[in-house]
Amino acid sequence: MRNRKKKIYPLAIIIFGLVMVFAAIAVCSVSIKRHLQSEMENTLRDIATQNVLAVTNEIETQFRLLLGFSQRMEKSPSDLEDILEEMSIFVKTYDFKRMGYTGRDGLALTTDGHEFDVSDTTFFQRSMEGKIWITAAIADGFDSREMINVFSVPVYNEDRSEVEGVIFASYNNDIFQKMLSVDFFEGRGYSCIVKTDGTVMAHSQNSPLLEDSNFFDHMLDDDRENDISMVEQIKADMQNAESGAGRCGHVHGRAESSLFYYMPMNENLYDAQWYMIAIAPESVLNERTMPVMYDVRVFALVMLVIAVLGVSFYLYIEKKRQEELVSLAYEDRLTGGYNLAGFRENAKTMTNQTGYVVAMDLTEFKLINNNFGVQTGDETLLELWKVLKGNIFDQEMVARVNADRFVLFLRTSDKEELEERLNGMVSQIAEISNRLKIPVLFPVFGIYYTRTLEEPDKCYGYAVQAKHLVKGRRDRHFAYYDEIDSAQMLMNRRLENSFDDALKEGQFEIWYQPKYSTQEEKIIGAEALVRWRMADGTLLSPGVFIPLFEKNGSIAVLDEYIFRKVCEQQRQWMLDGHELLPVSVNISRVSLYFDNIVERYEKILHSYNLVSKYVQLEITESATVGNDEIAGLIERFHRAGFQMLLDDFGSGYSSLASLNTMHFDTLKLDKSLIDYIGDEKGEKLLKYIAKLGQSLGLHITAEGVENQRQLMFLKNLRCNDIQGYYFSKPLPLEEYASITYSE
Repeated sequence: MRNRKKKIYPLAIIIFGLVMVFAAIAVCSVSIKRHLQSEMENTLRDIATQNVLAVTNEIETQFRLLLGFSQRMEKSPSDLEDILEEMSIFVKTYDFKRMGYTGRDGLALTTDGHEFDVSDTTFFQRSMEGKIWITAAIADGFDSREMINVFSVPVYNEDRSEVEGVIFASYNNDIFQKMLSVDFFEGRGYSCIVKTDGTVMAHSQNSPLLEDSNFFDHMLDDDRENDISMVEQIKADMQNAESGAGRCGHVHGRAESSLFYYMPMNENLYDAQWYMIAIAPESVLNERTMPVMYDVRVFALVMLVIAVLGVSFYLYIEKKRQEELVSLAYEDRLTGGYNLAGFRENAKTMTNQTGYVVAMDLTEFKLINNNFGVQTGDETLLELWKVLKGNIFDQEMVARVNADRFVLFLRTSDKEELEERLNGMVSQIAEISNRLKIPVLFPVFGIYYTRTLEEPDKCYGYAVQAKHLVKGRRDRHFAYYDEIDSAQMLMNRRLENSFDDALKEGQFEIWYQPKYSTQEEKIIGAEALVRWRMADGTLLSPGVFIPLFEKNGSIAVLDEYIFRKVCEQQRQWMLDGHELLPVSVNISRVSLYFDNIVERYEKILHSYNLVSKYVQLEITESATVGNDEIAGLIERFHRAGFQMLLDDFGSGYSSLASLNTMHFDTLKLDKSLIDYIGDEKGEKLLKYIAKLGQSLGLHITAEGVENQRQLMFLKNLRCNDIQGYYFSKPLPLEEYASITYSE
């Protein structure tokens, strides 16, 4: 009897344990699915938000261009041919098919030579009513195979009492498709833009929708009561300009359920509200839930396993098998881990894994070998290996390629998780410097997302290409392969190759944007800007080459060239007997990392016998972020006599505390703040910022002033001076000199 009880007790314990395990699994299943659904909805919301920003920024950019031409037409209506010719320059830059103008009669003239009647079109009629307009996707009248959207703005007469005509531009609808084609949920999610009546305005390339379809009709294909209720809820939210999430049993011809998130776009651009919708099949949620639930069940069952010897034996056999796989051909001699060949071989067992291949090395690692010896270099690499190895999870890999180059495979599809892990590695690598008493190690990572490891060398090559985007920089640790544009790479390479010759031949021109005193409305100085006059006479915008030179480090050379040219011109005006007005010159973030920058600029200034107040220095607000040494650098410039201007304040990186810790002389309010004028809350923010700057003794300059209302508001704020198109656009040297120093 006693022996029987001994047998029953363990059985009862096992049964009780099984019951508890299954109960825990059931509770966990509900909780996990609810949590994953919430995460999925958050992802859809983030995708929709990202798409809204991308599309509205694109639309606003196009409208700003058209409004600029509209204002010119208002001032010079007789210059139609010149304006059409100038429009043709912007057609390719802004991805338009054509641009054109039509008067009240509706007869349109376009940049590609067409002349046709648009009087019965919606965009003409709406813009003649004084509206800024964008159409839904329509067939191109000259190429019915292509769908376009038409942007249009009114052109008023000189006193703005009547609309005289319309400036319009045709825009390929497939560009909107590409902008919406953000890869999420392994390409199974898709996005679309709809009007409040359900009309589809645009959609991502993998969407089953057509341009002339209706979103609500597709939802109701099965005529289910819950779907009808969901449609009514969405319509109500759209009428109230509200966001929301939902689930529907039938979306866009697909019998499976889908989750979606919808949010309004910028209603100021359109006559009717547009909505951005991000959609994903519910099977994505189920597929994400199943692996997690499987792991939960395995973990729970493992807790009840009594056969410890069996588990131990399995672990022992598995360990021996892994040891046999790792031969000398696949081991790195220094670290004892995988080499590149081992990475390739192990990838064969992981071809069905998705994740990120990461190429990593250290910036200027050779300095450690040269200055501290090979032994210290090897110790550094071993410490680095420990950090990387310690951050590798199951079904992931790390291998040393050669020297300080490593390759990793991280099994995740979440960018935020990936970046959090890489930032953690960066922090741990920095600690190596303290332990070994060597210069601070600066790792750089190139990242390539792959759905399979069937071609590990190809994946690694792409990651190396991405790494070159940040190699040699000190403001970023990693870059994604998605950031590389092949056509742009070729163009960038041509610009890089011609940089030195362009400097020698003087192709970089200095343009001047005048600054006007707010109260007296007269010129009191200027900001120096740069334009690249190519050998064929083409004028290249700084937005094309400045970011490139910031990446490859050439910007420091260009910064010094501009500073030298401004000093040279100021000297010439002084020799001509003119009373000098100060000119401010920008210094990029990259230039600030050079220890002797203050001495170099001071030497250049003295070589032209100039007083520093006539050549001021501007540092962008973003350059002060993450640079702990900037305050000391600004103080060194002050000791050298330079006046320092904080540029683009309010453009997105604002830190009001920095105004107290960093000794700037002038605060330049970014155009994004000036554009708030007319909005009650925005005006309050602008007032408080201006008052704060004035209370700290800062000179206040407003950038991007474009109209009389903004000018009067800034006068009331006692803003010192302004820049902007209201008084003058950036001018070439001769034009600036003619309005500044003409007798």
